Amino acid sequence: MRVLAAGVAGLLLITAVTAASAEGLREGQWEYRSTMQVPGMPALPRLPEGLQLPQTGPQGMSMTYRHCVSAADPVPRDPEGMRSCKTTRLDRQGNTLHWAATCTTPYGTAEAEGQAQYQGDRMEGRMQLRGRDGRGQPFAMTQQLSGRYLGPCPAP
Repeated sequence: MRVLAAGVAGLLLITAVTAASAEGLREGQWEYRSTMQVPGMPALPRLPEGLQLPQTGPQGMSMTYRHCVSAADPVPRDPEGMRSCKTTRLDRQGNTLHWAATCTTPYGTAEAEGQAQYQGDRMEGRMQLRGRDGRGQPFAMTQQLSGRYLGPCPAP
């Protein structure tokens, strides 16, 4: 009897873990905040209120953007700023994404790798980008990502 009870308890635990993992990614409109940190980059002047260009602060440059997330397009990205990027690898395990992308820039190709973890209506992640700048010098940039679910995607 104890063996049967332990087996049933184990099965219920596996079912609960599987159900929690299946929740995973919530499709719809998400708002993301990206804070970029580039080692050695000089601080930029603060921009006027209401201007949607990246803002600077002690943590780095920050910008906010929205993206309509779907099972076919789950990577947190700025639809305007990432037009030249193509996702080359996407692995999804439950509510965690790992991806790689190649971006075409005026100075050559840049490589990006990122990960994000979605939990209900919140997301946290990190992306690293490596490439060459306008002087041909290598650069590395790290983006800390956070996101929040806003609701259904707007009608096209």
